[in-house]
Amino acid sequence: MYFRYLKETKLEIEETQDDSITEATGEITFKNSKGEVVTRRYERATENDGTIVRNLIEEALEAYSEELSTNTKVAILVEMLERLLD
Repeated sequence: MYFRYLKETKLEIEETQDDSITEATGEITFKNSKGEVVTRRYERATENDGTIVRNLIEEALEAYSEELSTNTKVAILVEMLERLLD
């Protein structure tokens, strides 16, 4: 418990000290499957970058709009992010 609190506090301090986030970059924070807080920065995609993939993901989410709750969809997307960022 103490180490988790220490780790979260460390991340919070690091984020406070670094003001390098711009409009061209983004940041996402989530808890991974181990319960650890993960913060990653990324360059934002332009409107043209990844349009096909973005559309496929949106279509898949809409296709299951009645079968899956919003919470389940978010959980799936976070699991996907965790795999990508690991």
